[in-house]
Amino acid sequence: MPDDFIKIDEVSKTATGKFSKKDLRDEYSDGDHVGGQVSEDAAPE
Repeated sequence: MPDDFIKIDEVSKTATGKFSKKDLRDEYSDGDHVGGQVSEDAAPE
């Protein structure tokens, strides 16, 4: 089970149309997205 889930609007793709895992790792590997903070508009009702 993952520790966290992140909702993103768009996933970059490679030239062949596959998800670019390298770009995802580069963007989200710094840990800034971790911390348990959810904006008010992203929280479920």
